Amino acid sequence: MSIRGRARALVRVTALTLLAAVAVSGCAATGPSSSDPRLQGTWHLASGSVDGKGIPLGGRSVTLTIADAAHTGGDDPCSPYSATVTGGIGVVYIYATLTTNNRDNCTNAGLSRLERLYLSALTSSRFSAINQGALVLTSPSSTLVYVRTQPAPIGSVRSTTWVLYSVVSQIPTVTSGPNIHPIHLTFDGGSSLSISSPCVTESANYQIEGENFAISHVITYPVLGGSCSLGDRELSAEAVTTLDGPLLLDVSSDGSDNVPMLVITNLDDNLPIVWRAEN
Repeated sequence: MSIRGRARALVRVTALTLLAAVAVSGCAATGPSSSDPRLQGTWHLASGSVDGKGIPLGGRSVTLTIADAAHTGGDDPCSPYSATVTGGIGVVYIYATLTTNNRDNCTNAGLSRLERLYLSALTSSRFSAINQGALVLTSPSSTLVYVRTQPAPIGSVRSTTWVLYSVVSQIPTVTSGPNIHPIHLTFDGGSSLSISSPCVTESANYQIEGENFAISHVITYPVLGGSCSLGDRELSAEAVTTLDGPLLLDVSSDGSDNVPMLVITNLDDNLPIVWRAEN
């Protein structure tokens, strides 16, 4: 065979190979692809930030359900959305889009802003991690922290102790280290609670009715002679903001061995603060 004949034959083989590859990929694309099983499930947004500022959830529900390519998406306060998730623990790429043009539920500019901030942060996420049972999605400019809400709400938190997990400015919070020490939230067996840190202890009475969480008779005790660093002081100040204003409380878990999370949302400032159960 001449050089020209061999070249034509090579072109024909290459073309057939490409057509076969396109056909195979087309068949594969017709079925939904599975996502990383470690990410699968329904997640509820506990807190988030964009450019260092908290996303104003205000106690509103935002969900993300991760399954296969045909069953991934969720709901924000305005609309349902669909999403695709590529990757898994570590590098992740997420594309989200609204699935309806119905804006009846988006009754004000605040809800519209919440929706824009959330979908922008979700789509820009480039790294995912499971941190003590919470799903954390991050990008250079945003952080989203999700927890799994258990089917039946826990009616009482009596005789439990929680460790600060995340605040708006630092998600997830470093709860121990040379300059930052754990901050504890403790409910006694009656109707009292305390928030304790190396800098200050706050004691108060509390009342829970469903998700509504009320605190009264707050007393502050400065800690004298303790190792109160600047990091401790700043973190304590943010943690104590949960005591000022109308509050919502939610205890979340995925029903497995993962550590339960306690989410307290300050409705005045739209600040969700997340605590994890003490081991």
